[in-house]
Amino acid sequence: MHFKSRRNFLKSIGAASVVSTLGEAAFMSHAYANSFAGASAASQGGLPADARPTLGIVGDQVTSKFYYVSPSKLTVAYQANGYLTWALALSGQRLRIVFDDTIDRDKPDKPVNSIFATPGATVSGDFLKQVQACIDMGVSDIICMGGQNDLVGGTSLARLQEAWTAAIQLAVSNNKRVWWLTQTPLDKEKLAVRADIIKLNQWILAQGTAYSGVHIIDVASRVCGSVAGAGAPGDPSAWCKGYSKDGATPINVGAYYMGKAIAEVWRQELPNDFSLAHDPLDDIQGDPRSCNIVHNSLFTETGITGFNMADPGVGYTKNFELVFTDGIGSGAVGVAEVKDGKVVSLIVENSGVYSVAPKVSFEKGDGHGAVAEATLGIAGFVGFAERDAKTTVTSIAPLGDGANEAAVTVNYPAWQAIGGLAYGYTMTSAMANHIGPQDKFSIRCVVTRNEALPTTDRLAAIGPVVKCFLGQDMPEYSFVSCRYSADDSRLPEGFTAVFLTPPAKSGLVSNITLYLQAANDNTNTRDTTASFKLSRFSCIVEPSKQFAAVEKSQVKFNPGHYCTVYPNWEPFRFITEQDSFNQDVRNGSNGLLETTAAWRGIELPCYWRELEPNEGEYQYKKIEDWLEALGEYVNKNGVNVKKHLIVYLLSDSYNRQAKDSFPDYILAEGYADGGKYGGVYPHNFSGSTPRGFKARYFHPKIQERLIALGKALAAKFDDHELFEAFRMDETSPGETFAHDFPKERTNYVEGQINIAHQINKAFKKTMFIMGFNYVADQKFSRAARMFIQAGVGMGGVDLVMSDRALAGRYQSYDIIKAASPYVPSVIHFDGGNYMSNANTPQDITKLVDYAKDRLHASHICWNRKYDHNTPNAICDYRHLTSYLNTLHTQEEWESAAGRTGGLITERPSSIA
Repeated sequence: MHFKSRRNFLKSIGAASVVSTLGEAAFMSHAYANSFAGASAASQGGLPADARPTLGIVGDQVTSKFYYVSPSKLTVAYQANGYLTWALALSGQRLRIVFDDTIDRDKPDKPVNSIFATPGATVSGDFLKQVQACIDMGVSDIICMGGQNDLVGGTSLARLQEAWTAAIQLAVSNNKRVWWLTQTPLDKEKLAVRADIIKLNQWILAQGTAYSGVHIIDVASRVCGSVAGAGAPGDPSAWCKGYSKDGATPINVGAYYMGKAIAEVWRQELPNDFSLAHDPLDDIQGDPRSCNIVHNSLFTETGITGFNMADPGVGYTKNFELVFTDGIGSGAVGVAEVKDGKVVSLIVENSGVYSVAPKVSFEKGDGHGAVAEATLGIAGFVGFAERDAKTTVTSIAPLGDGANEAAVTVNYPAWQAIGGLAYGYTMTSAMANHIGPQDKFSIRCVVTRNEALPTTDRLAAIGPVVKCFLGQDMPEYSFVSCRYSADDSRLPEGFTAVFLTPPAKSGLVSNITLYLQAANDNTNTRDTTASFKLSRFSCIVEPSKQFAAVEKSQVKFNPGHYCTVYPNWEPFRFITEQDSFNQDVRNGSNGLLETTAAWRGIELPCYWRELEPNEGEYQYKKIEDWLEALGEYVNKNGVNVKKHLIVYLLSDSYNRQAKDSFPDYILAEGYADGGKYGGVYPHNFSGSTPRGFKARYFHPKIQERLIALGKALAAKFDDHELFEAFRMDETSPGETFAHDFPKERTNYVEGQINIAHQINKAFKKTMFIMGFNYVADQKFSRAARMFIQAGVGMGGVDLVMSDRALAGRYQSYDIIKAASPYVPSVIHFDGGNYMSNANTPQDITKLVDYAKDRLHASHICWNRKYDHNTPNAICDYRHLTSYLNTLHTQEEWESAAGRTGGLITERPSSIA
């Protein structure tokens, strides 16, 4: 039986930890670090007060060993035999490494001399250059070790000390915090050189009080032969037995103890003001510039991971939804796939959370006889292995802060093998679909290894891995957080560490897979194990595109239910017909009798052509008339109850010709490089005839004109107390866009957000909303990051409870809700939504709670769709108004407590 499993994404906002996503990146680009450094806490965006400390690296082969690029250029890794790998992991990633922007991350084998410590480097010949490079990159911290190459090359100890003094003084004079390490041994050199290394270390230790901001860390004493119980002969000029193979650089065990010494100091001296993420909302809460795009429910919950099929049944003609009953838990969503009359595959679209498996019902199918049982497991992962290692999750336990921890055992039949877990499902699509082509991202998780270890436990290296697939028959790229080497030995003790992969860039990859891999050591021992615990698995992103937070004050915010009127309606309908919005009597009908006082105001659709008939010529009368009428509105009791106005700019058309929707100048042939259609392109075809047209948002001219229109409206109406919000059409590019403009997908998204950002800046006291549903490049999380960063409201374009493309796990509804603490969530209920866009009536009584709970909506704009030709329709505007009247009386609707109609009343931070 073939099956797929996907995790439910959203958790309780209350359980989320605060974490600075960008603050824990393994690398941060030079330009991004400079733009971020020194930033103050922003009152509107909730951004962190400053960047996490950034680290520049100065040294030789002992230090550079931590970073590896394969000859094929397909693997980039931090090495288990590199002490910086362990220093960062054991300290909880308190610093991040900064790389030079001139390095092409798509060609990781390029020289890195200007970035990292370099094999063969000398203090006297190279360190001043390395320190200056760190200064030029704007790092806050520099770590340095060196001297063995100088002494081997004949440099005197006095000259070496002078060179060190110059390098340290250069760093200190540029206000850099310095972590100065003692030099590790050289077993195979002459006794004079080994003695000089001891003297050099004595001198370095004596410099502790000579400089402000310089921290001396004695790593040499942790790995030299004088360490008690290390099995060495007591020689302080030699490595402990088993800590080095070449007598000059560490293997994984020596690197571990060096890193541990550094981490102990970092944990004392550097703040750890974040909690590691265990929830998908953590990263977005801690830093709204970045949405987490990994579930973080890996190793945290049990759900449906598969099925045991007892009978495929007969007579089925089409795919259908599964129904889950009984059991203990909830949330599962599944589909039965049908072929040749039988159920051939069961797909788990959402595995839910269950402690007892539910029963599986095939009642929605049109055949009979299918029978299956659901099986539970740790949803979202499958075991993987090289050389037949077997991985088992033995238990799951709560950590007490909302996160859980999984105990894992890997059994190795041979040596130098790899086992672990493959995280197969990130949201509802490939992880590559949530990261911009130039965004850099790393995967992080916490690993705990117990202190009490049996001799058969031979763990040598462990950590997350990212694999990027370019396509069929194409190579794959790997980014490894703690790569094993042929000379690795068994790690001798327990630890808790935060491992982080080198940054990857999605680029043109077709799929991204995440792993947690654990390797045993390179002995001839068979049938060994590795046991450890895992938690808080997440992804952190350094976005390539940024938008500055918008400063707003005293923003109007009047949550509640709004009525979307027809574009050609005049205000008198509202004024004269009181709360009913009755249609004119037609064909002898008595009109629409249902009335409601629920409306907090009006959503007024306006075609672009109406507001700007000619280039730069703006018409305001339609909006002015409505604002005047809403301000003078008197209810049935003769009481003035002011209503509010949301203006909905129809910058696209769906069933309307372009000439009726867009200004003529936009449609001029060749405008915005658009050929015969000018600045628009056709979509929503009926055969070969387009029924609608969309603006070419990816073109700078279209962006310029829409921004100018938005600024003109802001100058005119921003101060009006009843002008509640300005809304633009949706993010969806239409069904033909990907085919017609394959190279413009990213430009389309960034163009829309640029328009939204600039208009939002112009409205200082008014919300700006962008309809958010389908994203042109399908990178939903990336678009959300930018909208949140810009403070732009994200509005649901449709409200359809059963539409998987909207309501599926981490499709647009989940993203809108995740963003709702930061930006407004304003929902537009389209006329077709009454029937679910598929001729299936929606349950009106559930929609309000659904919008509140599922999208965290503060406003719903209900389309007034009523067809006099079908007076017996089972779901339309009449049913809505009837339902709203069951909730409150007119007096209750117009009271302070009732007017919001049960929707969200808390302001998001962007308009707080």
